[in-house]
Formats: sequence, structure tokens, C-alpha cells
Amino acid sequence: MKKQTRIISILMAFVMLISALSVGVSAAYTSYEQPGGYDTLGRPYLTLDQCGSAVMDKIDAILKEKDIHKNIDLSILGEIDLDFRSIDKSIDSINDLLDSKLYSALNTMFNLGDLEKLNGYWLERSPKRTTAGHT
Repeated sequence: MKKQTRIISILMAFVMLISALSVGVSAAYTSYEQPGGYDTLGRPYLTLDQCGSAVMDKIDAILKEKDIHKNIDLSILGEIDLDFRSIDKSIDSINDLLDSKLYSALNTMFNLGDLEKLNGYWLERSPKRTTAGHT
């Protein structure tokens, strides 16, 4: 029972991570060192893209500090490498999980609700933060 609870907790964490990253990973990196412009009172402001990049950089720093990395051997279902040390590594871990035998087996054995309808197309094709020209 404890192992099932742990697996369900990991899957729920993945779903929450996917929903949180859906907006952020769709935009390329934008430098925020210089202001995006100035308002009518002469105060600098950042554009939406610059704000998104700043938030994603902060998330990357937090993930690096937390150093969350776990390799799980599931015997016949294979091995899953969960690496949450950066946004790019987290996205790769989620893609690997969606392509894994574990996800297929859970999908076959249990009613996963909306998780069954999860389409990783946008996640697989989103630009990585480490892509040349986007850092």
C-alpha cells in the first residue's frame, strides 16, 4: 500500500509540474537585464517575456539548490530516471515517464481519469532553456 501511495504521489507531482510549466516552456528565453521600456512617468518596466524568463530563471535556481534526482528500478517495467535539477531536465523526465512501460501499465490497469488523455505533444516540442540562442 505504501508503494502504491508513493507511485500515485509521484504521478500527481508530474501532473502538477506539467500544468505549471505549460505557459512557461512555450516561450523562448528573453534577456531581462535591460528594461523592456519606460512608462509615461519614466519608470522602467519588464515585458511579459522578460518576466517569464526571470521567473523561469528563479525556478531553475531553486531546482538546482534542491538537487532532486531519483533513479527508480521497477524490475520488469524498466528503470525511470526522475531528474528535477532544472526545468529542462524535469521536462525530459516527464517525457521519459510518458513513454515508459510504467505509464502504459498504469494506464491499462487503472482508470487514470484525465491523466489518460494527457497529450505530451506540446511538451516534447517546446524549446529548451539551454537551446542555442535562447540562453
